[in-house]
Amino acid sequence: MGTYTRCAVCLCLAVMLGAYGEVPDHGDSETGEKASSIVKEAIGNKAHTALLDAAGKGSVRTVKLLLAAGADVKRNDSEALLRGVHHAEVVKLLLDAGADVNASGALFHAAGGNGRVEVVKLLLDAGADVNAEVINYFGNRRTALLNAASAGRAEVVKLLLDAKADVNAEHEDGDALTAAAFGLHAEVVKLLLDAGANVLDALLVATENGHADAVKLLLDAGADANAKTEDDMTVLMLAAYSGNPGVEIAKLLLDAGADVNAKDKYDMAVLRYAVEGVVAKWDMVKLLLDAGADADAKDVDGKTALMVARESGSGGIVELLEAEDQQANDQETP
Repeated sequence: MGTYTRCAVCLCLAVMLGAYGEVPDHGDSETGEKASSIVKEAIGNKAHTALLDAAGKGSVRTVKLLLAAGADVKRNDSEALLRGVHHAEVVKLLLDAGADVNASGALFHAAGGNGRVEVVKLLLDAGADVNAEVINYFGNRRTALLNAASAGRAEVVKLLLDAKADVNAEHEDGDALTAAAFGLHAEVVKLLLDAGANVLDALLVATENGHADAVKLLLDAGADANAKTEDDMTVLMLAAYSGNPGVEIAKLLLDAGADVNAKDKYDMAVLRYAVEGVVAKWDMVKLLLDAGADADAKDVDGKTALMVARESGSGGIVELLEAEDQQANDQETP
């Protein structure tokens, strides 16, 4: 132990003795052991506090001195590693000293907006669980991949995917692809799609939330505009059901090749979804008709969009569909 380190330890001991009072010496072994225990605990507490402070500030020299003096790097679930997560050299020192790479969620925090790529590499190389979940400030469980995707950190996302991160891990607040799309992080979206991310869920969530920019980003990155759910529902059907607010998204989907006459498992076509929507829908119905929607398409009960519109009393929609129906009849008449 060097002179500077010995002085630091002695100073720490002196400070703690002052805080705890003078240790009596009665020649009693039990009293002596108790005093020794108090002193050791005091030194340990002081050293740990100093280590946390030094790690957080990125003070490499101080961290080295404290580790050499015996500071417990594993204390409080290796809290020092979490404190130093933005300082690569400090992280390496702590890992080399035996810090538990998975105890404090260091990878999750390093993957976020303020983290460093070098630290992510260090933690992964040290065996960090790439799919570990950490509870964030809002009480939701998240993985490092979701954190990195939300922040648009493409290089970190690639590292995590290469380390076998689950690209489709579901969380209370969504998955990585949805987060990247909502954040309009194009490069991250492409990486996740190439890794096999479930594009349908992201498209559905973006459409349901009226996030046209996110839908466009997903489509531009190669998302299938005709992807279907287990019930054969398409994203265009969801957009159609949302009525006029969904027109912009519907246009994007149609431009990307969405089938305007697709049917779900109940034979309900896209136009039927538009007619049954609960909000203003004239613009949506007109858009679908102009795109070639079949106004005479029937569901399993033999009902057409016009029949449903008449039942619901949607006057403007009825007139629009009747005009389409009349035009179709006129074309059929020789």
